[in-house]
Amino acid sequence: MPRLFFAVRTPENLRIQLRRVQDELAKKLDELGARFKIENLNNSHCTLRFLGNVKETMVSQIIQATKTEVERMQVGPFRESLTTIGAFTHRGQTRVLWVGLSPIEILQRLREAVDAAVGSFGIPIEREDQFHPHLTLIRFREPFRLPHSFAFPEVETETAVVSEIELVESKTLPQGAVHSVRAYFQL
Repeated sequence: MPRLFFAVRTPENLRIQLRRVQDELAKKLDELGARFKIENLNNSHCTLRFLGNVKETMVSQIIQATKTEVERMQVGPFRESLTTIGAFTHRGQTRVLWVGLSPIEILQRLREAVDAAVGSFGIPIEREDQFHPHLTLIRFREPFRLPHSFAFPEVETETAVVSEIELVESKTLPQGAVHSVRAYFQL
């Protein structure tokens, strides 16, 4: 069974900026002695909805239903931009550093289209989770307490056009995740 998720791929000009931000963060974290892993930006994407393992026989039906829902939403190509850097923490300990994305409203509508499409296939959708459009920059190998004085680098306000979402299959291999696109949905 393929392991699937829907995503918006990070445009190349934003990945260039993200590499600069990652380098700045890595330098600061090295100085603090943190153990972390820099996210591979070649795989950079904003996950709209993670599906998990899906029966292969359902994939073509999910693709068709998603195409219908995306068209029904009438979301055309839009300009995406990076916002501020933040952290996912638990009890004051950081696990992930990320950068936010805007426009949140359009990304939310795309997620709603995906949810409407997959909802009828018996795939469990957590309706209560809060959607926070972001791109992962760094993962800590073990939870790390950032000092209160830690200053995140500034993010430039460059934008990029997003004109599609993707259904992606993820395979976890010893050298890391390998992603292959199963379907594109034009906006």
